[in-house]
Amino acid sequence: MIPKILASLGGVVFMLCAVSAEGSTDHGVPLTLRVSQESAAGEPVTVTVALEATGDSGVWIPGVLSVGGTVHLVVEGPSGSRRTYFGPKIKLAPFERDDFLYLRPGYSLGKSIKLTDYFDFATPGRYRIEVRFTSRDDGSRVGIESWTGKLVSNQLVVNVS
Repeated sequence: MIPKILASLGGVVFMLCAVSAEGSTDHGVPLTLRVSQESAAGEPVTVTVALEATGDSGVWIPGVLSVGGTVHLVVEGPSGSRRTYFGPKIKLAPFERDDFLYLRPGYSLGKSIKLTDYFDFATPGRYRIEVRFTSRDDGSRVGIESWTGKLVSNQLVVNVS
């Protein structure tokens, strides 16, 4: 388990909390999806995505934040065009028990993502970045009750000059 990783980021941090959650939350454990910028001016655009258990109880989730798997990226460019990166079209094997992670209250699962690997930021201007986390596997096949649904973060604004 990873303790609150967003608290340890240095410099200015722009944090975004989930504004919508869709799907089953039948065990009543809320999750928050956050994204913060960690790159300095002139560097590749890199963000940190964190999924945090914010309820009074822990929650089982898929233990990997994989771009194109459980995480999708949405970027709106200076012209207003919106592009989503869903990843390669591959069929993933069902999760095994070891693929799930139990998050205790206040703990996070995080990942740094270099957005310039997926999107072109060559045009100067304001970019709006949104991250979506989707969990479809309820864990019943391996004897656990995993959270299922979809979380959508607010938009992180990045200015490119």
